[in-house]
Amino acid sequence: MISDSSQKSSMLDACSSGDISTLQKLFTDHGIQRGSKPVYTSFVDPNDSKDATVELQIPPTAELLERAVLAKQRAVVTFLLRTYPSFSLMQEHGVVRAVLDSPDPDILQALCEHEPSFACFSVDYGLRSFLTDACAQPPDKIAPVLHVLLDNGADVNDGWGSGGGALYAAILGSQPLDVIGKIVDKGGVVSTRITSLAIGQGRVDIVELLLNHKKIASTAKAEEIAEEAQKSANPEVVAIARAWAQKGKSSNKKWWKLF
Repeated sequence: MISDSSQKSSMLDACSSGDISTLQKLFTDHGIQRGSKPVYTSFVDPNDSKDATVELQIPPTAELLERAVLAKQRAVVTFLLRTYPSFSLMQEHGVVRAVLDSPDPDILQALCEHEPSFACFSVDYGLRSFLTDACAQPPDKIAPVLHVLLDNGADVNDGWGSGGGALYAAILGSQPLDVIGKIVDKGGVVSTRITSLAIGQGRVDIVELLLNHKKIASTAKAEEIAEEAQKSANPEVVAIARAWAQKGKSSNKKWWKLF
């Protein structure tokens, strides 16, 4: 008879290799079928007066899912989500990490369709989110995932404290202009902090987008932005800021004279 530990390993290996037929057979052997309740890391036996923790006979649902995500096995991910339709992703930091370590936009889309609020996953109560952590990844591998998160309603103003959010994280992470633009279009606040960071990073394309965007925050401190542009000594940045400053003359602000 095959041991429980061997069957657990076989299930995990099937998730990594994409062997759905083997995984389905092992599930059937344990009475798992479409619509089954999710399996968690442990549970307390209500019949045990000492509240003993019962060892699982199969891997937790999250562990299986993490394996499939890391291996980019889209069909397995879909199979697991259909098998466990009530499985919640909202406490599964491991699944978030798996997406970031092995990004696949189609797999992420499947996860977001399973649980729409997954795109708004908060990693650290306002300091970090799924989106801001994603923005810290190399642009060449993460940009498609960023678009999926944004298209699925990720909170663009969560993370990095006041005046930060995904815009701050994306600029700091050197993400492409189309990502920056989408974050702004989705409601990202263009604050003084954000604009100053773009100037400091020497991202002329972003500075131009932010200063000329209709959603630039009314609380943005124009004088500080002008000073940052001057300190940058970047002629392109200074020219963009000067043109923007000229538009503010009629509002009785004197800061434009810094140029």
